[in-house]
Amino acid sequence: MALLSGRPVSRMRYELFLRSAAPVADEVEAQVRADCPDLEVSSFEAEGQVMGVDLGADVEDPAAARLLVKAAFSSATRHGFQVYDPQLGRPVTEADRELITTQVERTAAFMQSMPVSTAGMAPDESEGMSPTTRLWVIIGAAVLGAMVVSQGLTCLFSGS
Repeated sequence: MALLSGRPVSRMRYELFLRSAAPVADEVEAQVRADCPDLEVSSFEAEGQVMGVDLGADVEDPAAARLLVKAAFSSATRHGFQVYDPQLGRPVTEADRELITTQVERTAAFMQSMPVSTAGMAPDESEGMSPTTRLWVIIGAAVLGAMVVSQGLTCLFSGS
């Protein structure tokens, strides 16, 4: 799990993309990053040139998600970007701010209602067999192996 400002970042993010028709100067990304220190900020490249900035917020943090909406539109106005919402699948405007905020809150509520999945994670030490059970399984396997070997040797030497 990645860390942002010393805190874990959820795998589930709500994102807003800021796009420009012309290449974006490196300073613009740095300014957006400085304006949004509590958000995940990354550059968007197309054909080797920076064409925008992607903003992301942890959906389980409603305050960060609201900050995302506010920061996206203020940065878009300041730097001449168009805001694109990949969750809605279209460009958005200030008129869509309430719709986006509702969508963020709905996504956050959904994520909070989901049970935590441990699929693909390493098993906890408390899972599986206890050391005593493992010992008995090993002893049983050794006894069974010894019986099979002794039966084989008995057949080999008795001529049967």
